[in-house]
Amino acid sequence: MNTSEFPAVLGETENQPSNTVECVNNKRIQEEAFIHFTQDGSNASALDFMPVSHPLMITQPVETSDYYLAQLVAKDLNSRSRQIGFMNQVLEDQRSRLEQFSKENASIRAQLHQVLDEQTRLREENSRLQFMKVQLVQDTLTRDRVVAETTRRVQDLENERENLAKERIRLEERVRLLKEQCLEAKIALEERTTESIALNFEVRALNDNAKMINETRESIGKELENLGRAFKAIKDEQFVESRALIKENNELKAIRKTEKEAFKKQERDIINCVVEMEAAREQSRALSVQFEASVAEREAIREEKERLESMLKQCQDKNAEMESMLRGSNERYRKANEDVDNIRSSLQEKEKTISTLSKEKDVQTTELLALRANSEVMMNEIQRNIKNQEDARRAREMEELKEVEGFSTVRYRQIYSHKILANTAD
Repeated sequence: MNTSEFPAVLGETENQPSNTVECVNNKRIQEEAFIHFTQDGSNASALDFMPVSHPLMITQPVETSDYYLAQLVAKDLNSRSRQIGFMNQVLEDQRSRLEQFSKENASIRAQLHQVLDEQTRLREENSRLQFMKVQLVQDTLTRDRVVAETTRRVQDLENERENLAKERIRLEERVRLLKEQCLEAKIALEERTTESIALNFEVRALNDNAKMINETRESIGKELENLGRAFKAIKDEQFVESRALIKENNELKAIRKTEKEAFKKQERDIINCVVEMEAAREQSRALSVQFEASVAEREAIREEKERLESMLKQCQDKNAEMESMLRGSNERYRKANEDVDNIRSSLQEKEKTISTLSKEKDVQTTELLALRANSEVMMNEIQRNIKNQEDARRAREMEELKEVEGFSTVRYRQIYSHKILANTAD
């Protein structure tokens, strides 16, 4: 035991008598007192070691008071050592508990890191699934857009097909009307041909009549010439018979006048026939022009018919092509619908997987929050226990310090009073 903890006592005993200094500085007595109090282990106060007849150690010798002081110091040191051992044991228990709490906290932190890693992985998986979902939604929108475009094109093709069907019906109706017009024109042309043939026959008859009239006129001229010659001969031969000849001449004049009138009438008839013939020729020319116009119209009708037949053939080819395109678009539309159905089924499966993963994530998040709450509660409890232990330790140290200070002050006063009395007695 180190006696340097009491420098005031040792310092004051240097000027005392030799027996007092030896008693105070006797190491053997101090060790025996320490061993005595260590084996005793009692919690007696300092006054319990004093005699009954000496309440304040005033009448006792210096050796006895120093011995009791050493015993008191040894007992105080023993009590402090036991308190220190108890505090060491408590601190060791707290340290073991703190180590256990540290291990548990480390395991909880490891579990927390695992849960955080799992949460990070689930977050990445969720983000990846969200990205896949966005891609699937974009693919679905693209497919829907393609399907809508295909549907629109199919609808346009259907509308075009209906328009072509209407156009085909209109063209068929126009072809039918043109055929009827061609038939009517053909009938009219046949009628006009028949009329032109009849007119040709009439023209031929008129030509024959004109020829006959010309022949008659020529024969009449010849007869007139013959008559003139005969009249001249008769005039020459029968000049004498002038009166008879005049009479005959008058008769001949009357006959000639009649013949002239008949000739004029025939001439007028011939002129009328010629006019009618010219009119017939004009009518024939008009009929020829009309016939040529009808032929040209018939040719135009034939060309229009050929053009309409080619258009009808093109319409039929286009209709067949549109039907093949429609069949192809229907097949593509069916395949697109199948692809959309497959994508929707896979999307539903992935949404189910995402919902399952979300539920698992929620469960793990709940467990993680529970573990975090438990770890926070345990950490708060550990910190509260450490703080309470630290506060209790500080309070005990303060109380011990106060007790030691109070005890030191009382003992210092007692020792000092003993020394004064001892000096006075000497």
